[in-house]
Amino acid sequence: MSGELSGEWWTWTDAWMFIGVFVGLRIAFIWMATQAIVALIPEGDVCVTCGEETLPLVHEGGWHLLGHRFHRRFCLSCSWEGVARTASTRHAKRPPKEPPRPHKSRSGRQPAPR
Repeated sequence: MSGELSGEWWTWTDAWMFIGVFVGLRIAFIWMATQAIVALIPEGDVCVTCGEETLPLVHEGGWHLLGHRFHRRFCLSCSWEGVARTASTRHAKRPPKEPPRPHKSRSGRQPAPR
């Protein structure tokens, strides 16, 4: 009985393993909760209430702490104001397509005007 009270039944390796698992589970829980909260924030520049396009607002005060992934938006139609996420798939700007070349007739005649 005296051995159980003095701490001889556990080792420091056991203690560090317990601490590691406990801290790992806590970090995983915080990460999952953060992902769930971020998923609740609307994505894109469309109003969540009326579906119209929203306008970006200037970052004033502490809003810049949200970073480039989140931004404040305002809807002119229904006066909704809130935070939105930047779309996860941004399309790279592509150069405009060249206008179609005129079709060259094999007969040598010009096509009729439309």
